[in-house]
Amino acid sequence: MSAIMAIGLAYGREKLEVSTSSINYQKAMKIAIKLYQKFEEEFGSTKCRDIQRTLFGRSFNLNNPKDI
Repeated sequence: MSAIMAIGLAYGREKLEVSTSSINYQKAMKIAIKLYQKFEEEFGSTKCRDIQRTLFGRSFNLNNPKDI
């Protein structure tokens, strides 16, 4: 999820250190978990195939040119 990567860039660690002891890391994790939970609540899943089935009635194989 690129939104979680953006949270990491904005709020994550400023230097390499033990992750769990970094205040910035903990702040980024708290925000990322909240986003993850809201996304799952909104779409019913975080898995593409599940979301596609809900929205389109089936999932798509993006490696198959017929499904693109």
